[in-house]
Amino acid sequence: MLLDLANGMLAYVVLSMVFGETASVWFLSVALAFSIAPDGDYAIYAVMRRYREVLSHKFVHYPLVWVVALLSIGYFSGRWYMALLAVVPVTLHFVHDSFADTGTEWLWPILPGRWFTFYSGRLNVLNAIERNARLRARYKHETNKGFVRVLMGRLVEDFAGSAGSARFVYVFAVLALTAWFCFNAGYSFWG
Repeated sequence: MLLDLANGMLAYVVLSMVFGETASVWFLSVALAFSIAPDGDYAIYAVMRRYREVLSHKFVHYPLVWVVALLSIGYFSGRWYMALLAVVPVTLHFVHDSFADTGTEWLWPILPGRWFTFYSGRLNVLNAIERNARLRARYKHETNKGFVRVLMGRLVEDFAGSAGSARFVYVFAVLALTAWFCFNAGYSFWG
């Protein structure tokens, strides 16, 4: 989750520089909100996991739908900066999720039931049976834990393992870049 937020901040800084926008808490908030929006079903998961076997991302985790909908809004409104502040963080979120062993259903509804993952360093396509087996192995231990314990466990997972220190450095480098941009690009609250 922190990596997704860092990706949202990075998208905000780069897009703001490209479009010549001043630093704005409002625009940064939009990018941050959309960087974690695909995990909006987490609250549903946290509640339902005790009653039904809802393991993860059953409701809003469809990249093609997000990208097409957000680009359509940008096209019809003519506000490309705002549309891209939503599209780029959402897309980076799904790219990040594609490196997990459970993958992302990139082409739903065109190819439903196909999850794409780069987990082993190459492209793999999982069917529903393979993915559900991986989800059970990965998240079954969360069934009886409370919301906060599950959330903290997921945050720890983000920084565990051999890539943990690199992720930590990335998050703080993006924080520093965002702070630098906000102080040097002019600041306004609403943009």
